[in-house]
Amino acid sequence: MKAETMSVDSKSPPLVSVVMPVLNEEKYIAEALESLANQEYPNIELIVVDDGSSDSTPDILENYSKCSSSPFPLEVIRHAEPKGVSAAKNTGLAKAKGKYLAIVAGDDVQRRNRISLPAGILEEHSSCDIVFLDCDMIDFEGNPLNRKKGYPERMTGKNAMLFQLRRNHLFSGLFLARREACPTFDETLPSGVDYEWSWRALLEKRRIRILHDSVTKYRIHQNNLSANAAQSSEALARTMGKLDLEAVRDDLSKEGFPKDEIAVGLAWASLAANRPEQCLGYLRDLKNQDDGLKREQSFASGVAWWKTGNLHEAEKAFTTILEDSPSDAVSANNLAVLLALQGKDPHQVAALLEQAVKQRSEYRDASDNLTQARKGDLVTLRFTERPLRDNVIHDQHYRL
Repeated sequence: MKAETMSVDSKSPPLVSVVMPVLNEEKYIAEALESLANQEYPNIELIVVDDGSSDSTPDILENYSKCSSSPFPLEVIRHAEPKGVSAAKNTGLAKAKGKYLAIVAGDDVQRRNRISLPAGILEEHSSCDIVFLDCDMIDFEGNPLNRKKGYPERMTGKNAMLFQLRRNHLFSGLFLARREACPTFDETLPSGVDYEWSWRALLEKRRIRILHDSVTKYRIHQNNLSANAAQSSEALARTMGKLDLEAVRDDLSKEGFPKDEIAVGLAWASLAANRPEQCLGYLRDLKNQDDGLKREQSFASGVAWWKTGNLHEAEKAFTTILEDSPSDAVSANNLAVLLALQGKDPHQVAALLEQAVKQRSEYRDASDNLTQARKGDLVTLRFTERPLRDNVIHDQHYRL
């Protein structure tokens, strides 16, 4: 559903500070800057933080600041050496003077309503602190990939915490926030920073709104893919391990959410924190769940049993899912991995992987596993710890 058009008083619109952290963006930054210069919102300051670029990015920024006919002021801050994207974001946020704050990437393209749409909502609705929006994905040449980031169908600002227990859906490149409602970013985390950032906003009781309007063209290219799965898993465990899940349960219960749905969310959070026994404990609390929750219960318990080394129970969990949902690609992949680990029929392993790839051709674990299986290598197959998103954001390392 499209958001209604919100007007901003053209006589005295509040200042919006846009922070752009960049590092070696010589191929894309000119287009990114132009897309901001073309915003329909009239009162913007842009703060570009160059995190120690070694290519021609600094020269492009200098030339742009001298020659541009941009309607808004541009400030460029340069780190002498790379400090990380979180530090660059924090540097920009510390300089920002606006009533509202946004963060954009130096390789993305912003549509003309990137600022005006959420700013209008924040101006009209004092009960909203942060607006999150959607994006369309483009390739490194700017060609559309015909998919959005998307949000879960039932996810809203009111139940966002419940969905965030499962995985991160709130990205820092797609928000506009009131200045006082925008946390800084954890500079100690090597990845998964948006997830930690969004949890602090939620725990601070910031009121959010989710729009399905696409305001950004998000560029997919090799440099913005996370290549270190182990590092990402460690960062995820650190973030979720800090949560007081019982306090989260109390908050969600007070909001009136169903106990079974809360328990499933807490089970996923426990898995992310690398606490499989705790996950199984939450799942034992389930009573009268619907079919969707039953499937989640089986999936999460299968992952938990796998993590504890009980391959037989894990096999039973994913077999149960496939009996009810034969087209479930992740369960087919995971069952194949579990059979391989137990030394079972390699032909059945390959057949399950072929089934998974047929269902989701972009599913990298399954396609890589099938390649390995056809080579006779059943030792290095990859287990997928979470269901796939409805829309795959990256076709590599999509789990991160």
